[in-house]
Amino acid sequence: MSAVDYDAIIRLVASQMELLGDDGQLVGLNSLVIIELVAALEEATNRDLTSLPLTLEQFRTVDSIRALLERARAL
Repeated sequence: MSAVDYDAIIRLVASQMELLGDDGQLVGLNSLVIIELVAALEEATNRDLTSLPLTLEQFRTVDSIRALLERARAL
């Protein structure tokens, strides 16, 4: 899956969860929302994100989430 595909998936999931701001940053993040976002991204991409160390900063933008998914792909 290419970075373009990841971007589309991330934007779709974040939009469905009403988390995507106009500037590409994710809004309304808290620990429960991040858990739900991780679960949705894992389902949408068939990647295991929980095997990686996760921080709030990794979920701030589409770019940072894409980087996280690319690291998960390498595992």
